[in-house]
Amino acid sequence: MLYRRFLSSPADTESPSCCTEHLDRLLFGDPGNPLKNCDRSTLRPYVEWRYQHLEPALFETWQPGNIPFIGDSLSDIARCYDCLPDLPGTFNCGILGSRICDAHFIIDQLEESFRHRDRTFQPSHLVILIGTNDLLRSVIDTFNSFPDATREQYYSLFNRLVKFRDINQCEIIFRSIPPGEPMDPPPECPWAYHKNVEEFNRAVREANAFLYETCHDDRYGFKFIDEYDFFWDSETGTIRYPLYRGNGDYLHFGCEGYRLVFDNLRRYLYK
Repeated sequence: MLYRRFLSSPADTESPSCCTEHLDRLLFGDPGNPLKNCDRSTLRPYVEWRYQHLEPALFETWQPGNIPFIGDSLSDIARCYDCLPDLPGTFNCGILGSRICDAHFIIDQLEESFRHRDRTFQPSHLVILIGTNDLLRSVIDTFNSFPDATREQYYSLFNRLVKFRDINQCEIIFRSIPPGEPMDPPPECPWAYHKNVEEFNRAVREANAFLYETCHDDRYGFKFIDEYDFFWDSETGTIRYPLYRGNGDYLHFGCEGYRLVFDNLRRYLYK
């Protein structure tokens, strides 16, 4: 299976019939889920709760040389698509709602968990797609598409990853943030965001330019994979709608969008 599933309840060992069912389970399917009580400015309690559910499966099958994916719902939702090609040895550590600071937290927790168990971590690659939720917040809160505070969050993560790479001798890969059309919040999910589409995509382009330049900075030397044009139609000036989930959700990919991305990732992960 492409991404190993990390939720611990028996219901989550079954493949959901569609992405919507999977997303509903992640949002509301467990009575212990703290998401409903989270302030929209941070979903850290939910991120911590999900990480606790992630650990058991991670340590059950982890082998040095495996490849963790760190990210937000763009990674998390990929769990539900059984139609995707297999990426051997990958672990989906994506957690819905994560922001840049949460990626920092997950990396810290992974290293601490392996150290506590006296297990060897040592992935061959660490693949990161993070920042969409930070950009959504900045656009609505400050009307600043890519504020200095977000840049500083990235710099903090980059500096943390230099230490991670040196300790684990692995390659760090950043994926570009995809364009999208932020959706209206459903009634049961009031912390979701409604944004100006043009402003959001301008923020995405600014963030990707920053990530490209910073990854190629001699201080870091990370790999940057630009997937933006997969999802943006320059002729129409719009996203490529068939690659997204649809039905009002044009932030998250559908099966064909994920297939395109993962087929491309193969070239970088398996040489």
